[in-house]
Amino acid sequence: DVALSLSVLRWANSPLSGLRSRVDSIERAVVVLGLETTRNLVSLFALARLDSTPPELLKLLLVRARLCELLARAAGRGNPSTHFLVGLLSGVDAIVNRPMGSVLEGMPIDPSVAQALLAREGDLGGALAAVEHLEAGTFDAFAMDAVDVDQACELYRDAVRWTAAVGGLAAQPPPAEATQPKSRRAQ
Repeated sequence: DVALSLSVLRWANSPLSGLRSRVDSIERAVVVLGLETTRNLVSLFALARLDSTPPELLKLLLVRARLCELLARAAGRGNPSTHFLVGLLSGVDAIVNRPMGSVLEGMPIDPSVAQALLAREGDLGGALAAVEHLEAGTFDAFAMDAVDVDQACELYRDAVRWTAAVGGLAAQPPPAEATQPKSRRAQ
């Protein structure tokens, strides 16, 4: 998909990626960003391209995804990119207007991700539940290993700032020449 490829390259070459060298191919992006990060970016860009996705829902899911990732890092958990994916997918049922269980049936995802999304179980589900408590302002119910509520609130602010910066990249349409058929570009 040309548009998704361009979005990944745009991200990899933005200051937000933290990379110092220019990335000029998807293969290079996967190598320097990592497979999980690239996969998460493609999921994000694909969600952003759905016409039915309200912009505010996409922002909420981006904040949620980034906060899940930041909490995982702060708590010293492995797989922060899987935490990101759980946060991002936590609202896919609202996007496609179907129950989460039926959405997950057709998706090739790890069972731990499915359990997190369906029942808020396991480390992934616990992180998602903690984020939802922060969103709801139920700070007494917030629970995350080695992270207190004050630190979580600071991470939440970081996630909001990150989302504001990334949101523009996710919403940018590809350049017009990338969406035209090759025969029209050659003319």
